[in-house]
Amino acid sequence: MPVRLGRAIQVEIIDTVTLRRRRSPQYTLVMGFLAMTLFAAALLALPFASADGTATPLWDALFTATSAVATCGLVVVDTGTHWSQFGRIVILLAMQAGGLGFMAGTIILFQALGRQVSRHQRQTLQEQLALRFFGGMSRTARYFLAYTLVLELIGWVLLGWQFANSDGPGSADPVFYGLFHAVSAFTGSGFDLMGGYSSMAGFAATPVFLVIMMALIIPGDLGFLAVFDGLRSRSWPYALEWRFKRAETGLVNFASRTVWRINSGARWMRARFGRQAETLSPPEPERAPTRPRRPPNMRMETKLILAGNAICWPLAAVGFLILEWGNPDTLGALPAIDRVFNSAFHAVTSRNAGFSTVSVGMLNELTLILLVPFMIIGTASASMGAGLKINTVGVLFATAMSRLRGLRQTEIFGRSIPVDRVYVSVTLLVLFLAMELITLLVVHATYSNPEMVNSLFDSVSAVSDIGLSTGVPSQLNPGGKFFMCLIMFIARLGPLTIVLALLSPRMVGVGVRMPAESLRVG
Repeated sequence: MPVRLGRAIQVEIIDTVTLRRRRSPQYTLVMGFLAMTLFAAALLALPFASADGTATPLWDALFTATSAVATCGLVVVDTGTHWSQFGRIVILLAMQAGGLGFMAGTIILFQALGRQVSRHQRQTLQEQLALRFFGGMSRTARYFLAYTLVLELIGWVLLGWQFANSDGPGSADPVFYGLFHAVSAFTGSGFDLMGGYSSMAGFAATPVFLVIMMALIIPGDLGFLAVFDGLRSRSWPYALEWRFKRAETGLVNFASRTVWRINSGARWMRARFGRQAETLSPPEPERAPTRPRRPPNMRMETKLILAGNAICWPLAAVGFLILEWGNPDTLGALPAIDRVFNSAFHAVTSRNAGFSTVSVGMLNELTLILLVPFMIIGTASASMGAGLKINTVGVLFATAMSRLRGLRQTEIFGRSIPVDRVYVSVTLLVLFLAMELITLLVVHATYSNPEMVNSLFDSVSAVSDIGLSTGVPSQLNPGGKFFMCLIMFIARLGPLTIVLALLSPRMVGVGVRMPAESLRVG
């Protein structure tokens, strides 16, 4: 009940007893990911986790564990040569746990053990997957797990077949290499076992391998909610099926009428020459099929995700192809068709996963600058990746276009966006840019060979959890590595989640609504 004090100040009394006694879902989410990161770092620091049997420095183990749980892919040691089989398995499990999310796994485990899933755990899963509705959390978690495991299983088989037929290091153990890279691609982690910091350079001339990798990265980029919604709506198959049935009925009616006209003409001829005329009624035409019940319309959010990706991927691919076409250190040494496939591959991985088939450090500066905005945009909400999120960018763009059209509300695809979603998008933009600026300054100050373009590229890669690197992380001092760990962790959960997790225990029960006053902007 609002209570007015004086003329302008309005005080709202809010019941927050539950908020004071219980940790928020954001806080639980942060603590869960932090526990997974520290546990993985402790395992990687053990002597038998490295290939030579010596203990890995704590900073390097923490950096690798954070990058794996955050599904980023930035490394300070070569994954293919530094770690033993045990260390590789730890990284594999960390990538899977970070991509799947600890809360989805917890709910599924509780159900398997017959334990009751609490309301707080459901709220945490809702926060993790950015769900709008609270109901059906357990079913959503099962769908999410099935979606993840089925696609990773398909990728495991296909990539294992590719590694078995290759001449690289994966041919010795195609089963594990296929599993590791299938999980790394789908979760957008970007870790590889090729050795020498080469990433996927050995498959630059293998288009089939690149297509398989892109087919794994893109579903993780879109997010399972958008994919399920697209399959559920079936807008195109529905329209195509109904139009085909109408066309089929029309052809049948045309054929029957034609036969009737021919028979009527024959009977008229017999009647004309003295024979008794035969009456022939026209055939009863088949009724056109009634329009079946229309499947549910595709949600506005799904349309926004698909439209945004349909714009970003071609732009990035064409720009990369043009700028690197004649570069002998990257695409210039490949045949024309392979240049096209590699450009498309980097257009996909520049917004998630972070794999590369060329040396990122040898790219033109214009190419690095071109990829920066696509890395900032990142993937969709509730997906395997990070970044500002294409949903956020779409809301900001729709808001700007709506204001230019003189509209008082944000509209897109025939729907209006609630004003609170616009506020959240603006907040995320401010937090993201502030985090990027701070990261750039710290990385450039702790980089042993400071080059502004490289510092900008790698700082954006860390803030967006992409994983592409020009080699900056391995040259950072311990302070810079720790800061990069912090940034990757924040980027995985989102800066707004971190802020809410820190502020929610201190929430007060009285909110004061201040008087409004206009001001000049722009």
